[in-house]
Amino acid sequence: MIHKLNCAIYFLLAIQCQTQDLNVSIACEVIKCDVSCSYGFVKDKNGCSTCQCFNPCCNYACPYGQQCEVESLLCIWQPCGYIRKCVPCLEPICIQSCPYGYQLDDKGCKTCECIDPCSFYKCSDDEYCVAEPIGCKYDASCGTRFNCVKKCPDILCTLYCPYGFELDCNNCPVCSCKNPCNNVICPKYHYCVVNQIYCKKAPCPEPFALCKRYCEDKNLLLKNDMPVVCNVNEKNSCGLNHTCKIIKELEVSFCCET
Repeated sequence: MIHKLNCAIYFLLAIQCQTQDLNVSIACEVIKCDVSCSYGFVKDKNGCSTCQCFNPCCNYACPYGQQCEVESLLCIWQPCGYIRKCVPCLEPICIQSCPYGYQLDDKGCKTCECIDPCSFYKCSDDEYCVAEPIGCKYDASCGTRFNCVKKCPDILCTLYCPYGFELDCNNCPVCSCKNPCNNVICPKYHYCVVNQIYCKKAPCPEPFALCKRYCEDKNLLLKNDMPVVCNVNEKNSCGLNHTCKIIKELEVSFCCET
């Protein structure tokens, strides 16, 4: 009899414990979010709101080449419902031009990342891939030509070269500054300058050599068919109707018409 009574009491206590466990609820902390979310907030594992907006398209599968779009339903009382539907991918506005096309994301939608044709072409470990389009009639492309080029060794050089380094026969840089004006022969009474183009986004166009006149659009003072050299620190060193002009690139001054 006592044994049966103990079992009954144990059974009642077990039911009471289970009932108490079922009634346990976690009190969510009240949070203030600086964002307004049209479709509510994401819930954490305890069912409490976070400050992350809920995206109805999250984990919603669409056919390849399509993306999810949410359409809000009209209603009087908030929150209103919504429907999800699959629509063709929107074309992004890309600033850069990609000669081999744009990459697609995992949904088959166009991105602004360029396709690297060399990612499908294998070279040896000491080489790298260079791709160039094969031109044909009417400026169309007739395919792509791939070349494996030897990798250049690293060079230890303390020279500052504003126009880059000279290249050897293997097109590898050497510790010698490149000067685009080297081996450039300008017309008479002209000198060579390097025209460097600055741009907002790399790579910028290569600097190129340009021949300029000693006196630009003015007449040059000549003596015996030779330009008259002057001293900018001396007054009237060029006489009347001419001014002494220094050419910094040549570190010399000539007399130019005023």
